[in-house]
Amino acid sequence: AGHATDVNDLIKATRPAKLARMNREGGYWIAEATPEAGHHAVLRTWPIDDVHAALAVTDGVSCGIDEYDVPPSWPEALTLTLNQGPQALLDEIHAAEASDPQRHRWPRPKTHDDKAAAFVLFTNSAASRREAL
Repeated sequence: AGHATDVNDLIKATRPAKLARMNREGGYWIAEATPEAGHHAVLRTWPIDDVHAALAVTDGVSCGIDEYDVPPSWPEALTLTLNQGPQALLDEIHAAEASDPQRHRWPRPKTHDDKAAAFVLFTNSAASRREAL
């Protein structure tokens, strides 16, 4: 129980610094808290013929990939989603969190974060046609 208390103490101690950077220039943006955050989104564009699929996820999913290595990489996350659907990706990350209920392996504010994923498969793009060959 001592370690969980240490994690909670660490989270409480770092919260003021986190809040000082949230939804501010030079910090990071959370759209849920401030609609203006959408104006600070990182945008990228690719020619549609180069795109086979797109996967958009919330931070509850991205931390699984980036911090827990579940799945071990973004390409593997996309492959899992292509083969088994987005729910399989969410379930895999949720299971990883459930395996660490005291938050020892991956210190975090709560055992489970909310998770959402949107997956789009472009069936008429040149990339999709090449993939089918």
